[in-house]
Amino acid sequence: MKIKGQGRISKYLTSKIASRKKEQFKQLLSSDNLTFKPSNINVNLNIISISGSYQFEDQILSIISFIVNVGLPNSWLVYSDGTHSTKQLELFTKLFSFIEVKMWSDITCNFPSEKHTFDSYIKKHPIGKKTFIVLNHRSEEPFIFADSDIVFYKPFKTYLPLLTHTNYSYYMVDNDWCCLDSNYMQTNDKEMFQLNSGLLLIQPSFKWGAAMDYLSYLEKIDKFEFFSDQTAIHIAFKNNTALPFDPRSFKVEMYDHFKLKVAPTTKQLSARHYVGTIRHKMWQKGWKWHLT
Repeated sequence: MKIKGQGRISKYLTSKIASRKKEQFKQLLSSDNLTFKPSNINVNLNIISISGSYQFEDQILSIISFIVNVGLPNSWLVYSDGTHSTKQLELFTKLFSFIEVKMWSDITCNFPSEKHTFDSYIKKHPIGKKTFIVLNHRSEEPFIFADSDIVFYKPFKTYLPLLTHTNYSYYMVDNDWCCLDSNYMQTNDKEMFQLNSGLLLIQPSFKWGAAMDYLSYLEKIDKFEFFSDQTAIHIAFKNNTALPFDPRSFKVEMYDHFKLKVAPTTKQLSARHYVGTIRHKMWQKGWKWHLT
């Protein structure tokens, strides 16, 4: 039998627990006492992310989850949004030999005549920096974009033969037809799969023109929204005939949002995107839980 407000009480309590667990992890980082055992498997994947000071602990946990549960990637490039402290930047390369850190603003725009469009979006919504990175990162090899709040689990290894030999781009499937901007939602019918831009596999031949056209249109009508980032990427992936990651195993799981328990992910999922509303679930059981 549920009591009135049980969900809110559960979230309050689990958020408090998560804050304490995250703070303990932060102290471990500061004291140089963080220890973990990386996998001895080499993974033929290159990964990029973008994060800042606020997401620093999330980003570190994301990287640890990959190298412990999956293997050692060829490279992992972290684009800093410019808010990292000097100590945080040093910790990246101190903890991980394969990590490279660059400032997001150092990247060259692939659409120089449209640079003002990115500038306009970033001015309204900082998430525009992510859009800028994803659309302008140059690579001659396939690469994975992973948000700082993606946690990888051991079943991810099942998909490595496919992901390291495919000619297709792949995307994570969102929960439902909801997290796209209002302009797109009003003019398009519901589709089978909506993209979640937290985890993407992008081929060197990927064409971003459709995304750029949409962003330019939004600038023209002055309708940039938070989800314009995900919408532009969604449009581009449709245009490139991309495929979804297995939605049974790559999830934006939300059903434990207002529950005391955490969804049983470590043995069932390949990756989970702990988006803002459920970020507390990323830390509720502590960082080591993700590695079991």
